[in-house]
Amino acid sequence: MKFLNILTFLMFYFISQVLIAQIPNGNIAPNFTLTDIDGNTHELYDYLNQGKSVLLDFFAVWCSPCQSHAQTLENAFQTYGPNGDNSMMFLSLEAEDATTDAQCINYGGFPWSSIISYPIVNTTGSIPYQYNINYYPSVFIVCPDRTITEVGQIGLNGIGNFVDNNCEMIIYENDLSVKNISVNLQNCGAGAHPIVEIENVGTNTVSNLEIQLFSNGVLVESIVWQDNINPNQSASIEFSLLTNSSLYSNNIEVIIQEDDNTANNNLTSQFNLYQFINGAIDFTLYLDQQPGQISWELLDAYENVLYEGSGYGMALGEEYESFDLPSEACYTFNIFDSNGEGSVAYSLSNGANTINGNDIGSSESVNFYIGQILGCTEQEAINFNPNATQNDGSCITPITSQQINLPLGWGIFSTYIETENMNVINFLSDIQSHVILVKNFLGEAYLPEWNFNGIGNIHYHQGYQVKTNQECTINVQGEYFKPNENPIYLEAGWNIISYLRSSPSPADLVFQELMLQGNIVIAKDELGAAFLPEWNYNGIDNLEAGKGYQLKTNVSDTLNYLSNDQQYE
Repeated sequence: MKFLNILTFLMFYFISQVLIAQIPNGNIAPNFTLTDIDGNTHELYDYLNQGKSVLLDFFAVWCSPCQSHAQTLENAFQTYGPNGDNSMMFLSLEAEDATTDAQCINYGGFPWSSIISYPIVNTTGSIPYQYNINYYPSVFIVCPDRTITEVGQIGLNGIGNFVDNNCEMIIYENDLSVKNISVNLQNCGAGAHPIVEIENVGTNTVSNLEIQLFSNGVLVESIVWQDNINPNQSASIEFSLLTNSSLYSNNIEVIIQEDDNTANNNLTSQFNLYQFINGAIDFTLYLDQQPGQISWELLDAYENVLYEGSGYGMALGEEYESFDLPSEACYTFNIFDSNGEGSVAYSLSNGANTINGNDIGSSESVNFYIGQILGCTEQEAINFNPNATQNDGSCITPITSQQINLPLGWGIFSTYIETENMNVINFLSDIQSHVILVKNFLGEAYLPEWNFNGIGNIHYHQGYQVKTNQECTINVQGEYFKPNENPIYLEAGWNIISYLRSSPSPADLVFQELMLQGNIVIAKDELGAAFLPEWNYNGIDNLEAGKGYQLKTNVSDTLNYLSNDQQYE
């Protein structure tokens, strides 16, 4: 907000004590998502949804009263922030457009970043206008119910008293928050590995949490987190390497299952992927009014300087250079503006792909990789990567059918396919003449000879006992019930369960969580081979697709299978 000058500031400062609040007290504070000078993102409503009050300090680096008030706010932050009772969050919002990040660290000898440890946001955009800021400092407290009050240059005790008397903390019993998404970029940014932090801000311990990861609007992975997350504790959850991301900008979103407070059940983030297929790179530099302040360097993975440039003399000129870089290697491009204005622009291009940069501030750094883009190149695969130039063997062919083999006599079957009509009569229509009897775990029966259907529909989480007069095969087509997205619900006592994974898995490892909870008595296959946890005996060996298994539990529970790309250990 360049409209302020010293005279305007003095006028507003001396009359500030008699002005009414810039946003009327009691109004709803506008939400914002801003990035501080350290690169961390802050959303106002995210903090409020956690039950915290938020102090907003709109300031200017040159403002003397702002400088005088800074230590007071820092003392309050240490008392009420994360290092204190954690009841509040503080955000310092520099409201002048022309201010640089470097000036937010130190302005004219005043060490802003040494005095205050809470986040300093420099790029505030239109937020000062939305809050009608017309003098500095303008200090607000926003309560968890999102109502805002201007409190002025208030002291430590005044802040605490205001919150105690005006802001009621909203606490839920079941309240998990998606606190953070970080993306580790592998191969210098050619691959993305998301890591999500889930925080329990409620009063109850939570487990069996389903977390979904969307990349560019497409669901790419779902994880069921079985461990407990206790109140005020966090869990770090790693997703698989994203192999179908787009070059340049990518959006990811994490959604957890709904709880008492749905406002914090999702979070979005963005990351960039930079990669060139070959090392013939053309570099273009678009200079600003002070070209002598611009310098750049290109480093290899060992930080050796391969190319560099500085000492330019033509204002608003353009400079060109070509690089010939070895493939299968990582590189870093750094560009600097010693004046800190950063209006310079640049591009790195090999014709097919381009990295552009502008408004760099005092500096900007970009990592990129030169080499083949590994990924799935099969278009029919569910993880097809249109950017991939070399197949890495990761293609996952969608499962749309299943062949279920039934023995002569008694057997137990299950399915991981949802057909258009799951009625047991339709499901077994191809082998109906060979079926004598079908039973579910409740003893309800299908008797073809009597045209009696006491079962109704086949359910994905159940297995079924069947008696046939000869060996036969059921062929089904439809949509796959993914094992990691479809829990198996267990009743207390006897169950007949399905097996949803496409490959076999050891029974003792699949049932490991139930064993740790002491909630599995016995499991049996169709031949009567048993898994006996009390004796550490696994007579079943592996669970197999198409088969069903009898299982006895002490209490009702849930069995969650791993996804097909994970292995039991």
